[in-house]
Amino acid sequence: MKNNLENSIKESIKGYEAPYNAAAWTAMSAKLDAKMPTGSSGGSSLKWIAAGAAVLVVASATYFGLKEDTTTQENPIAVTENTTTVSPKDDNTSAENVGITTQTNQDNTQTTSDNQEQDASDNFDESNVETNSDVKPISDIVETDQLQADNVNDKTDPSNNDNLKTDNPDVTISIPSVADHCAGKFVTLKNTNTSEMIVEGPNYAKTIAAGTTSILNFMDAGSYIIRVGTTTNSFEVKSLPKVDFVIDTDNKFDKGLPTTKLIGTSGSNLEWSFNNITAKGTEVDAHFFQKGNHSIELTSTGSNGCRNSITKDHYAPADYNLMAVNAFIPGHHDPLRNTFMPFALVERDVKFNLIILDPKDGHTVFQTNDSSNGWDGIDKRTGMQVNKESTYIWKVTVENPERGESNEYAGNIIPISK
Repeated sequence: MKNNLENSIKESIKGYEAPYNAAAWTAMSAKLDAKMPTGSSGGSSLKWIAAGAAVLVVASATYFGLKEDTTTQENPIAVTENTTTVSPKDDNTSAENVGITTQTNQDNTQTTSDNQEQDASDNFDESNVETNSDVKPISDIVETDQLQADNVNDKTDPSNNDNLKTDNPDVTISIPSVADHCAGKFVTLKNTNTSEMIVEGPNYAKTIAAGTTSILNFMDAGSYIIRVGTTTNSFEVKSLPKVDFVIDTDNKFDKGLPTTKLIGTSGSNLEWSFNNITAKGTEVDAHFFQKGNHSIELTSTGSNGCRNSITKDHYAPADYNLMAVNAFIPGHHDPLRNTFMPFALVERDVKFNLIILDPKDGHTVFQTNDSSNGWDGIDKRTGMQVNKESTYIWKVTVENPERGESNEYAGNIIPISK
């Protein structure tokens, strides 16, 4: 019985050592000797039983103390991305007061045996401990990570740095809004982004560098896209109507006016423009009163509201001067040849005033406002025929001229013999 009990106690505390205290052991021995004298065999047995129980109690306390300390150090807080786990020698040293970088590999966790737990403190190697005076206390690091996660609305565990987003995801992409418009219109596009802007459409591709401005002209109708990264904006370019015309130069005068007929050959809702004059219709009569080139523009408006224009030049060979001749034959039997009256004034329905002046002294030789009453060569001041082969000055003032027409005309007239 004695041997079995002793063996059981020895087996239970095998491998464990309690700190040796000589004074405590002497006091315990004296008490046992007083109660159980060494001369008695029974007393000796009880003494050993009591001693064994005391040792068992001390060993148990030591065992569970070490067990608890070892268990606590197996699962440290993951503070930084790379941590190292250590078991401090001194129980009075706190991780919050000393900057210790620890490392944990959760994928390779090992289960230690009872004997390995016993030797944990004895095998501690101070060379494996990495100290860093710049490492913040654990509480400060965790608080900073949480603030970063809130800034990016991250719902993951703030202790896991791999899940935190340090870059600002709220990058603003600015794409110009272009209204639907007709082909041929110039559009100014400004790229305010930090990356290039791409404009694409039918037979069209244009890249606008970051921070630059481009003026673009979209000639082909269709759908266009403005793209920055994956962000896009679109607009439509509408087609232009066809337009063309011809110039009929055969009719030089019509009712006393220099007339050029303009005929539209394609387009709708046609509008003409020449010499600051506008006219509408498929055909119009243009009057060019001055010699030289004249620009003619025709504009067509389509059903989609788009306008298209074409321009051509027309050359007028002479200045318009009321179709007046520069000589007449006083006394001739032909009434069209024996008086002077600008032919346009006969043909036109216009109010006018005609005077004939003698260039020698400037007096008025003749005056009328009736197109049927031409000058026959008589000087109204003397009542006699003026000298033939002499040059006189005529002047006409028109009260209701045509658009683009001057209201004054002048020229020379010479009375001649047969």
